[in-house]
Amino acid sequence: MQSYTVEPRMTDEECDALCGARLAPASYDTVFRRSVKLLKPDGSLLAVYLREALPEDQTLSAYPVFRAMEGAPTNRGISTIGRRPNVRIKADGSKSKTSAIRVSELKAHGMEHAVSGVMGFMDRYSRMPYCRTTAFNMDHADLFNEAMPFIRTVDGLFAEHAPERYAAQLSVCDRTSKDFIIPGTVFTTITVNRNYPTRVHKDQGDLKEGFGVMTVFRKGHYSGSHFVLPKYRVAFDMGNRDLLLADVHEWHGNTDIVGDKKRFERISCVFYYREHMVSCGTAEQELARAKGRLPGQRLRD
Repeated sequence: MQSYTVEPRMTDEECDALCGARLAPASYDTVFRRSVKLLKPDGSLLAVYLREALPEDQTLSAYPVFRAMEGAPTNRGISTIGRRPNVRIKADGSKSKTSAIRVSELKAHGMEHAVSGVMGFMDRYSRMPYCRTTAFNMDHADLFNEAMPFIRTVDGLFAEHAPERYAAQLSVCDRTSKDFIIPGTVFTTITVNRNYPTRVHKDQGDLKEGFGVMTVFRKGHYSGSHFVLPKYRVAFDMGNRDLLLADVHEWHGNTDIVGDKKRFERISCVFYYREHMVSCGTAEQELARAKGRLPGQRLRD
C-alpha cells in the first residue's frame, strides 16, 4: 500500500464556508480506487483506504442486517438539507423543543427516500437522560448478532492500520461499562445511511481521539457518491468489502448519487465511540435512572 503526504488546497476559512454545501466532482482532483494511506503535512493520519479488505462471506451475511435499518434523517439538518431545521411554532404559539426536519423539506431537497439510523448504544441527552440500547438492537437483537463477525473484522482492521487512534479509543472503552460497548470492539454505535449522500459537515458526538471507520454496501448501478475531503481535494470511490479510516473532524461529505433510484442501493456504515458514553453506569444503573425519572423531569448527569 502506497503512502502519500497531501497538502491542504483550501484555507480553513474557505472550508468553513462549505458547511452544508453539496459537493460536485469539481470538489476533488484525485479519486482513489485502490488501497492508499494519506498523511497530513504534520505527519498525522488523514485517511487509510483499504480496497476489498473485508471477507466476502462476512459482507454477504452483514448486508441484510444493515439493510433492515429504517427511518428518515430528520435530525441531521446540516448533513441533509444544508442548514438547521426551522423552529416549529406549536398551536399555542410556543416554540417546539424539537427541531426535526419536516417530510416536505426532505422532499424539497430530494431526500425523501434517504434512510438514516443508529445501531448499538446511545448516551444521555436532555430528552433521554440515560444511556440505553438503541431501538434497532432492542427489536432485532438476533439479527444484529449475524453482523458481529463483520463488525469485529472492521475493528481488527482499524487496530492494524490506525494503531495509535485505535489505542486511544480502546483506552476510553476500558473505562466504559461493557454493557454499552459492542462486544469485542472499540465501538459503541454504528450509524447506517441508505441512499443518503451527506452534505459537507464534521462529525459530532464521536470520540475526537478516535477515528472515523466506514464501510459501504452497493447494489445495482450508480455513479457518484464519492466520499470527499475537500480541504485536500481527494475523494474515495468506495465499493463492497472496502474499508475507509478517515479523520471525520475534517470537513467531508459525498457527491450526489447518479442513477435510477429504483435500481440502486448504497448503504454506508460508520462505526464509532460516542464520546460521552464513558460517563454511563452499568445497564442496571441506567435503567434505575430511567425508572426514577418523573414526567417532564430532567435528570442530573
